[in-house]
Amino acid sequence: MVLYAAALIVAVLLLAADVMFSVRVLSKMAGDLALARHGTEAAGHVVAIEPRPRTPPRVRIAFQTADGRRVEHTAGMLRAKIGQSQQVRYDPDDPARATTQTRARRRMAVVAAGALFVAAAAVAVISGCVYYFSGGRDSAILNLLVFFPLLLLLGGALALAAEGEYRKLSRWRRMVTTEGKVVGFDDENPDRPSLLISFTTAGGRPAKFFARAGMGIAPAGVGDAVTVYYDPEYPEQTATVQAKGFSLAVAVAATAGAVGALVLAVGGVWPR
Repeated sequence: MVLYAAALIVAVLLLAADVMFSVRVLSKMAGDLALARHGTEAAGHVVAIEPRPRTPPRVRIAFQTADGRRVEHTAGMLRAKIGQSQQVRYDPDDPARATTQTRARRRMAVVAAGALFVAAAAVAVISGCVYYFSGGRDSAILNLLVFFPLLLLLGGALALAAEGEYRKLSRWRRMVTTEGKVVGFDDENPDRPSLLISFTTAGGRPAKFFARAGMGIAPAGVGDAVTVYYDPEYPEQTATVQAKGFSLAVAVAATAGAVGALVLAVGGVWPR
């Protein structure tokens, strides 16, 4: 009974989080899609890449409107470098409303499909738990409605984590090392503060990034020197103080977990 109660709580929380995420993100994407279709096009360029704790750096793009006004737009691009050209589409009535998403429809479709999958899995688990608490004890139904969706979600989450780590590993052939220095902390989370690290690229340009404490990172204080690994083409967005072995260990562990969860999920519903 405790197991099903826990599964019910997890499913309800997951469904609530999925709905809130969908409303917030898909509404933003709908705006980007409208701008991508009907907005005025302008040639912009990256003027700054600002580090943020626990999230990708914020990229600021400057562009000029048709009537000569200079506008800066903030984007969450995963790949950018200072001076890089970037096409922007903006609302001529409100140039502050702009987007760099040229494939907004495809991204929106992928996110919507993922959100629907999570919602369907959560609803299935809730239905299975209601069936159990109403007296149902058919193991085939419980496996199909409760354990199969939960294991499928767990396997999918671990697979995404593994894919992210393998993507990091694929960049290591381009990574170089340099010495960085801890110059500050993120005070929003005092229990596990992110370290703000400054370093100079091979081209002589100063750069900063946040590294989360405790994620394969030894404790450090302001002024301490640390070894920084980064891709010279995208320093701020690839910089890390985690050695290659850490990403490899996480990738292998996540892959093993994903395979195990998916095998258990299929095995639980496979006809015997």
